[in-house]
Amino acid sequence: MAQEKTYHWDEWEAEALSRGVTPELVSLGRGVMREEFQHDWEGFGLEVGVEAGPSMIELALNYPEKAHQRWKHLLDTDGERVRLLPDGTILDYHSGRKL
Repeated sequence: MAQEKTYHWDEWEAEALSRGVTPELVSLGRGVMREEFQHDWEGFGLEVGVEAGPSMIELALNYPEKAHQRWKHLLDTDGERVRLLPDGTILDYHSGRKL
């Protein structure tokens, strides 16, 4: 039987839970780390990339609301690449041009 591959975000999830980060915030942090890697978000590796695991846990433990707000923002904007308007229009995050 083949062993299931473990990813950095899976390891981060286990560590964050063991350190006492809330399950909701762990889920968000795991998601943002995975998306940063898979979508190759330029400029966010030190903040939420696979090497940022320990600092992400510290942020989640010490400033949970700040972590939640920032990580949700990054997920909602695909690493500050897009901005979704209420009518469903998608804009480039930086130029404001319609995609």
